[in-house]
Amino acid sequence: MGEGAKQFVQLWNGKYFKWLTLKDIGLHVKLNHTSMQCQLPVPGHQEFKILHGNGIHHITVDYCGCECQLPKHVQLLCHLLFLASQCIPQTAASFQLLEFLHLLSLCTKLSMYDFYRTLEKLTMNTRIGIPKS
Repeated sequence: MGEGAKQFVQLWNGKYFKWLTLKDIGLHVKLNHTSMQCQLPVPGHQEFKILHGNGIHHITVDYCGCECQLPKHVQLLCHLLFLASQCIPQTAASFQLLEFLHLLSLCTKLSMYDFYRTLEKLTMNTRIGIPKS
């Protein structure tokens, strides 16, 4: 997720512009293959979220299912994403976000709750469709 990455697009549905996530329009993040497409992709959790410095991103993740595949957590680590849970991976934080949180915790008394609420507001500040905690 680059700094300029957009997490929402607007689509005219005949009456109004509807907010859609990149997942809604079919974006798939393919892991483990850097130069070629995996022939045996394994879909990740349906509600996969990435916490990043510019908000919370709902994405579709496809893990490599090839014979020489790496474990799922290693595939995510190779893309600088740290899993929140090892059991059923469905949430990951970018290394950039973790470094920022580390600096904040050294310099401020910001709680994790307030930090997450800030990420929610960065994602969608209108309170409509705020990601579930």
